[in-house]
Amino acid sequence: MCTGPLPIPPLGRLWHVPNPRRSLIVALLTAATAAVAGCVAGGAASTDPEPAGTVPIAGTWSYTGLQSGAPLQLTGAVDVVSRSTVSFIGSADLVEGAGGAAQRRLTGPLAGRFTQGAVVEFDLTLGVLLRRHVARLVADTIAGSWFELAGTDAAIGATGSFRAVRRR
Repeated sequence: MCTGPLPIPPLGRLWHVPNPRRSLIVALLTAATAAVAGCVAGGAASTDPEPAGTVPIAGTWSYTGLQSGAPLQLTGAVDVVSRSTVSFIGSADLVEGAGGAAQRRLTGPLAGRFTQGAVVEFDLTLGVLLRRHVARLVADTIAGSWFELAGTDAAIGATGSFRAVRRR
């Protein structure tokens, strides 16, 4: 029985899903990631015109994120394809690093939706990590916060803020 979406916990506090729900969440996240990956790989390019009635989010966005409590920065591009009036899919190609330290490339699919007016919520899957983003879309900028859920135990790991600006 579905009781609706899980509430988004306040950033900075640990949140843990009880064991019976953890398996269901991991299974759903795995299935959703596979479905989104298939849609992104087989979907139309983000340069295609959006169908009438779709959300104005399709395109390429320059992404910058900062991790709280650690000097890590994420930069790169997010490509979004919109195919309904409330939801969208896409992919991200990011580089994570701290100053002169080693950098690592993170890529993966994303899937999201508009929840209330200009409030955007999307999940970005990077390997075994799931980063939930909650933000506001204003003109050509999406800005907000993210938190990381480890796919194995659904406990909140890292948190941070991000900003994405539409490329012209």
